[in-house]
Amino acid sequence: MSSDFPTPGLKRRTRKGGPDVPVWVARADLVKQGYEPKTVRLPYRLDEPDDAALLSASCLRLQAEMLEWSSGHKRDPNRFNGTLLSLSRRNQTDEASPFNTNMKHNTRRTDLSTLRLIEKAFGQRVLAHLKNEDFRRWYNEAKKPAEPGGPERTRRAYGIIKKLRELFAYGIMDELPDCQRLHTVLSQARFSQPARRRIAMQLAHVEAFASKAQEMGRLSLGLATAIQFETALRQRDVIGEWMPIPAGEKAAGIVMNGRRWQNGLT
Repeated sequence: MSSDFPTPGLKRRTRKGGPDVPVWVARADLVKQGYEPKTVRLPYRLDEPDDAALLSASCLRLQAEMLEWSSGHKRDPNRFNGTLLSLSRRNQTDEASPFNTNMKHNTRRTDLSTLRLIEKAFGQRVLAHLKNEDFRRWYNEAKKPAEPGGPERTRRAYGIIKKLRELFAYGIMDELPDCQRLHTVLSQARFSQPARRRIAMQLAHVEAFASKAQEMGRLSLGLATAIQFETALRQRDVIGEWMPIPAGEKAAGIVMNGRRWQNGLT
């Protein structure tokens, strides 16, 4: 690479049956200290004069971010370094994000499971390099059966796409680069959704359940199910749910493992 276009951290990665690809690689000593991303594949051509300036700009930016991190600046969970992982972590730790302001704890627990999956599989991808084809490939991979001959996991795959849309929407609110573009891409893309449940609870189901509950000596189960059916309330609105005890609040009531049973009709 010409000295006019320095490329610190640039490595050449060989591919079978294809041209070598440029990869930026973080310093090994800083990776051991926890720096991420460890490597970033750059969407440019090696040994191509027209791409020299772009390669140099990407390498210089990534190198500067790494050196800033090593100097001790911005070593906090909210730091955004352009990767999907850093966007996800910022979303989880930002007190102003919808994740921490408009979400019930049980929904947050479900979302965390999806976010962990995204972080593990795609966390090191740089937002500036993502395209529609990446999301389509991720969706198709996530949809594959857990075992040969099994059902496709459409709900799992669509859940990932839905969560990515929410992450990019948060990034727009936080004025983070590339989030507006990616949110627009996903808002126009169409992915198959899981089939809706076709069986609704009927009176016969409730009567059978209540009868069995009475037989087992669990009258409260039958009563709660009957109330839920007659009032169209959600189960947790009838029987209650486990909620985390706020910090500093006395652990009174029905308490177990740092959570308290509350809400409901009883």
